[in-house]
Amino acid sequence: AVRLALADARRAGRTTLRILLSGPPGTGKTLAATAIAAALNVPAVRYGEILNEYVGVAERNMTRANQVLRAMAPLVLFIDEADQVGLGSREAVERSSEVHQNLRAALFEFLGDTGEQTGITVVATTNVPARLDDAALSRFNVLPVLFASGPELVQIMQIHARRLRISLDGDLSEVMTGYTDGGGVLSGRSAVQLLETAHVQALRAGEQVVAPRHVQAALSGWVGNDWTPAAEYSTLSALVTARHADAWPWFAARQLGETYDIPAYLR
Repeated sequence: AVRLALADARRAGRTTLRILLSGPPGTGKTLAATAIAAALNVPAVRYGEILNEYVGVAERNMTRANQVLRAMAPLVLFIDEADQVGLGSREAVERSSEVHQNLRAALFEFLGDTGEQTGITVVATTNVPARLDDAALSRFNVLPVLFASGPELVQIMQIHARRLRISLDGDLSEVMTGYTDGGGVLSGRSAVQLLETAHVQALRAGEQVVAPRHVQAALSGWVGNDWTPAAEYSTLSALVTARHADAWPWFAARQLGETYDIPAYLR
């Protein structure tokens, strides 16, 4: 869905995007934000610590930060946990301090109206989009970031094997696809931990190369479950908050001429 959104923006000649990446923790939202910046060939900048308990100080911090951002444009502004930094529901803001309310107003002013070509692309993330204010949601293209499919888990493990200098031998697709087709759910973070566990399994057997049987052995002892009630709520709320089916990965894949099966855990 991220690749489709970027392709559509290029076709329309848009240089300023507003994207909200929504989904459970550990699914790669932050990594997707940096990938968007790389695809646009601009730097990614994260909002720093702007909040201060004294009225006026936080507002001046934000004003200075926004001036710097405008001077640096084009760029991608990354807002992590957007529901916690000023884009949360109005009810939560009404219970907050005057400082939070002032920051919220300044942030909405900085975001501007959808469609403005300022050169500042904003990529925000949230675990639960329902916690965001409707005015905030209306400014963003909501893209669900879901748990990886079997083939995607294999790709994640291959990437991290290269980074960790772990040798892999054999095709892991059958093992990981069998796991996900059976309803198993792993976050990207858990996939890395599974790879490390499989590496330990290989080393215990006196082998230096991780094979599918080691990954299968690691899975057989895996007692964690990333499909928690909180993850389920986060996933489903991300899907229903998206305003168009093209934001769902299986629809986006179809537009890109690819295939993507609806995950077993959603079926």
